[in-house]
Amino acid sequence: ALAWVLHQGENIVPIPGTRHIGRLTENNGATGIRFASEELSQIREALQSIQIVGHRYNEANQKMINR
Repeated sequence: ALAWVLHQGENIVPIPGTRHIGRLTENNGATGIRFASEELSQIREALQSIQIVGHRYNEANQKMINR
C-alpha cells in the first residue's frame, strides 16, 4: 500500500506510523518497489469499481468541519 501511495505523485506523501523497528524496515522497503504503468492502471480500475457506501464522518463530526 505504501508503494502504491508513493506512485501517486510528488504532492502525495504517506505518513506511516509504527512502534516496531521491523515494521519501520518493512515500510522503508516500499521505496524500492516499482510498478509498471499497466499495473497502476489495473489497480486504478479495481479501485474505481468499488462502490463507496455511507458518509465519511458522522453527523456530529461533520458539523465541526469548516467552522
